[in-house]
Amino acid sequence: MNLIRGRGALTLVMSSILLAGVLVVSLGLFRNLFFHIKLAQNHTRSSQTYWLLEGGVECAYARLEQQADVLDLLSSDTSLTTFNYCKQQMTLERLSVAPLGNSLFAIRASKGSYALNKRFYYGAQTGITWLAGGWDIE
Repeated sequence: MNLIRGRGALTLVMSSILLAGVLVVSLGLFRNLFFHIKLAQNHTRSSQTYWLLEGGVECAYARLEQQADVLDLLSSDTSLTTFNYCKQQMTLERLSVAPLGNSLFAIRASKGSYALNKRFYYGAQTGITWLAGGWDIE
């Protein structure tokens, strides 16, 4: 009679250990799955922010093309921040144009911990010209 009870207890213990092992493995797999989901969400959010910054810079560039003469008013210690429309449409924290010297300017856009800078030349005769390789992503 004791032998039968011992076998039942052994079966119960082995089943419990097996189920606990399966539970641990399942939780480990789900943890890995949730990590990858969070990683994908972060990548999506980062891409959305980048394209908002890109849109803000392009919007500021289009506005500058319409009224490029305001660039003549900038000095090395001032920056142009009159892009409220672009800033609001793209929900940016900062969007400005600053002179870098020798007819070189930079459009700077930022949102959260992301920032994007684009450099361009401006001449009264030539107008605005993007500087090749002038993108800086921070």
